[in-house]
Amino acid sequence: MKHCFLMICIALLLLLTGCAGQRQQEQLPGKASREKGAEPVNAGAAGNIADKGKSGDVLNRDSAVTRDKEGMLHFNLSDAAQIRIQSGSGNEGILVTDPVEVKDISGSLSEFKPYTPEENYTPEYDYTLTFYTSDNMELATVKAYDNFIISYEGDLYYDEAEAFYLWKIRKPYIEEMKATFSLDKTSFRIDGEVYDLQKLESGINAITEYFWFGQEDLPEPMLFLEGHISPYISYGAVFDVEKMDFVFKAYGTDFAYEPSSAASLIYVFQDTVYNYWGSSLYHNEDETVYIYGLEYGENDNRLVRITLSSKTEEKTGVITRLNYYHITDPEQENDPRPRLLSELQADLTHDGEEDIIRISGAASDPELTFGDVLTPDGKTRLWTETAHTAHAGWNSIYLSRKNGEDYLLVFNPYQSTGLADFTYVLFYIKGKDKLDIVDSGSYSFSYGAAKGSENAFDEAKFRAFADKLNTYLKDSYLVLSTEGGTLRYSTPEKHLLPSEQYGTEKWLREIKEELY
Repeated sequence: MKHCFLMICIALLLLLTGCAGQRQQEQLPGKASREKGAEPVNAGAAGNIADKGKSGDVLNRDSAVTRDKEGMLHFNLSDAAQIRIQSGSGNEGILVTDPVEVKDISGSLSEFKPYTPEENYTPEYDYTLTFYTSDNMELATVKAYDNFIISYEGDLYYDEAEAFYLWKIRKPYIEEMKATFSLDKTSFRIDGEVYDLQKLESGINAITEYFWFGQEDLPEPMLFLEGHISPYISYGAVFDVEKMDFVFKAYGTDFAYEPSSAASLIYVFQDTVYNYWGSSLYHNEDETVYIYGLEYGENDNRLVRITLSSKTEEKTGVITRLNYYHITDPEQENDPRPRLLSELQADLTHDGEEDIIRISGAASDPELTFGDVLTPDGKTRLWTETAHTAHAGWNSIYLSRKNGEDYLLVFNPYQSTGLADFTYVLFYIKGKDKLDIVDSGSYSFSYGAAKGSENAFDEAKFRAFADKLNTYLKDSYLVLSTEGGTLRYSTPEKHLLPSEQYGTEKWLREIKEELY
């Protein structure tokens, strides 16, 4: 009997050992979304990562990856000699062997918080990173998804520092795609596939410009192409090499952008300046001139120069501030907001429900304040504006009523090194990062310009601008302001009135005192 019992125990032990070995060899299936739809991912279905090297021996990873008592995941890859980065299944990937790059990648990995999604989400793309201590020994494998989520050995973690998401993952893949790029008359080839702009617009007869967005150490997967139709109209398109599809298409002229981001794209159509999301930013109401060109400022990319031309080809310049409400800065979007200062409510989407206006202090900078507009349930941030007590960041946001509906009025009186640039924009929100600009205006001049010159102060033009601004201010209250270096904001109990400083006559007197 004792021998039978012993034999049964040995059999069970062998069975369990076999099952464990089989589990260790299971792989997390790739989800190359550009080839096929990605499956939803959750903590239970994230998959298991192989623990075996090429020799088949199970590696001891205690020195490479550890979990602390709070469940945080820590990487110690100081001895990693190689890193392989693979995008999707079937992709051989990129092997990083340069010691400097390996050190930079492994050095950026610190700790990752356990993540349990409220519901399954579908990643748009994913990458597999494999760290090696030598040519033959696998140290650790991580699957990195979009939304700053990674999976390791079947568990999900939040990549708060975006260590896996930034260029350390994207750069090799994007560089690989760029290497396969070639251009024909109206089409381009990438990764063996041909994409013809004439299928988007049959009138295109040539691709006259193309540009890859991004910085050297932080590339974007976005390619801009401009198709020529006639001397009076073109067709702009942005192609995403991760989605392998066009993400922006528009008729227009004078396409302008900041090289670092496709979101900075602006263009002209029917004498109106539009942004990447199709919101109108500036409309030329002077019938004696037309918009001739757009250009971002060299020293301050918050400023855009709009060149106007008359029928006699006489050129004049208008400097206006467009950047601050049409580009979402990812760093600001993800900056924690630990200090809630105030919450207000208004129907800024014009759908009959009151949205939340949340005013909070930034975690990264005690002098930086966020004004966020969120959906009524508080789960989705629709729009963000910042205000800083340092002079360069002075800003004011107002809640305005017009014809019985709510609007935001952003007023930014910017003065620096002799240049004065006063800009306002009145808008409501159509969706995340999608605005409908109801009105905007700007006036700029140089304090040092000679009388009669292009940039000299013009009282009539200033009065027209200030009077229009004050028609909105009189029906508004202040939401958030850092004008003068002092933080002020309204609460549900107390709505702050606009400052009398910008009444036309008072404002004009102050300018004249500085001018003369």
